[in-house]
Amino acid sequence: MDESEIRRIQSSIAGRQLPDVDCLVTWYHSGRGELCAVCERRILSTEPAIECDLPGGTTVWFHVPCHARWQAARER
Repeated sequence: MDESEIRRIQSSIAGRQLPDVDCLVTWYHSGRGELCAVCERRILSTEPAIECDLPGGTTVWFHVPCHARWQAARER
């Protein structure tokens, strides 16, 4: 995993553009055109999506690799 990408995600977490808490509920499904919270690209119907319900009722979506990078950035 690219260290500069981790730092960019950590900066987004610190700036509150990305959540700093783990999902309360995680759903896995095919993409439906949602925007990925990390890369801000649409998640296509041909791609798996991770739907993350956060405390407070907010939902964010991730591509699978983007979710892994977000989790790694939060753990460092």
